[in-house]
Amino acid sequence: MAGLVAAHSLASRGVGVLLLARPGTIGGSFRPKLIGGREVPVGPRFLELGYEDDPLTSPALDSYVPGMHGHRAFTPRVRTFIEREANIEVEKVSRMAVQRNRMRVPDFLFSVDLRQTRDLFTARENSAIRRETRLAETRLGAAGVRDSANYARRSVAWASLANHGPTFHAAVIEALGNRIAPDGVRRTLAPYARKLWLTVFHPRTINQAFRGLEPDFKPRREIFTPKGGFGRMLASLEDGIRDYGGLIQEYESVDVSTSADGAHIVRVGSDLTVRCNHIVFAGSPSDAGAPQVGVLSRFPAQIVWVEVEFGVPADDLPTLIHILDRDCPLYRISAGSTAPGVFCLEYSGALSRDEALRRAQTDLGTHVPELQGAAVAVLEGITIQQVSYSGANVARMRESLKVLEQRRGSDRVHFTGGLTAVGADSLNEQVVQGLRIAELIASEIDS
Repeated sequence: MAGLVAAHSLASRGVGVLLLARPGTIGGSFRPKLIGGREVPVGPRFLELGYEDDPLTSPALDSYVPGMHGHRAFTPRVRTFIEREANIEVEKVSRMAVQRNRMRVPDFLFSVDLRQTRDLFTARENSAIRRETRLAETRLGAAGVRDSANYARRSVAWASLANHGPTFHAAVIEALGNRIAPDGVRRTLAPYARKLWLTVFHPRTINQAFRGLEPDFKPRREIFTPKGGFGRMLASLEDGIRDYGGLIQEYESVDVSTSADGAHIVRVGSDLTVRCNHIVFAGSPSDAGAPQVGVLSRFPAQIVWVEVEFGVPADDLPTLIHILDRDCPLYRISAGSTAPGVFCLEYSGALSRDEALRRAQTDLGTHVPELQGAAVAVLEGITIQQVSYSGANVARMRESLKVLEQRRGSDRVHFTGGLTAVGADSLNEQVVQGLRIAELIASEIDS
């Protein structure tokens, strides 16, 4: 995605660009899958275009530091690029929910708005959560361990138990995270909790919400999706690049060398040779000319798409439900297509693909009672492999990035996504990276 953004931004300034990609890979994980002539995302994909701490204007792009949350200060700039420069229409995502024991409340995993969360819990659980978070705040302060020097080295489980106490931890953090990834909350480092779709909340925030008080922390998360889906967004960026005179070409093989004067010579198969002043890499370290240090451990997940004959208006249904029932292998349901009626069901990798396919019809009716009795057709199922953000994996990623930087060889070589920092591959991160790279290249040309 960062390469697309950089190419679009540079082409719009009149800079000649060539975007190279392996067949069917433009957009990376944001690229939808085609099923029955319709584009469906591989799980939920959103644009986060608003936070409670947004500045009125973004700082200069040269202050950007890639990471899990490096983009936060640049949200206004991301929004400007998407809506004004790339002319991509977006619509706000609503009706997201969290469900437990058939009880449903508004989402708090994306929105971090906990005000109605206590309705998911029994009176005894509510009492325990109030007591445990009060003790956590007394012992650790309002933010708990979030500001601790040990936070970056410890697990999601350690941080959650410290800040939330055992009751909230077991019912929410462990219940979801350990179905997304095997032993996920114990293996995943705390700064990468969002890779499990989790948040480590402050103990004061949970305590106030579970006491029915207005929390001191007032979230303002604005979640959007491109009108027509991410497929249309990618197509719009590609069309813009071509309209501005840029070139896009898929390749099976490519070779990059450096000439005596520092220019990059890019040979695409046997048909095309291009001389470039700057080159931008995305993908894995090997794609950028460096080996991955060690083998990254991965875990499977099963994804099934189903089509429903609606008996209720689509606007009455949730667009996303996270399911916290510990014994249920289905952990998320989302609207899976730009056409109404298609849903994406995500299952723990503890199930096989065939088991997930067999369960999908029944599970949809069970967890979305609005659809009970509706005709459900299973469209397709796939197994995906996801990278664990364990301590060992993160260390390997960092070593690979060091090797990559050592082999860089030129200020005219640029990296994007996970090639810049561990976890720096969210959509917002990649938009900021693309804009920063375009600014660097354009400023050199102007000078």
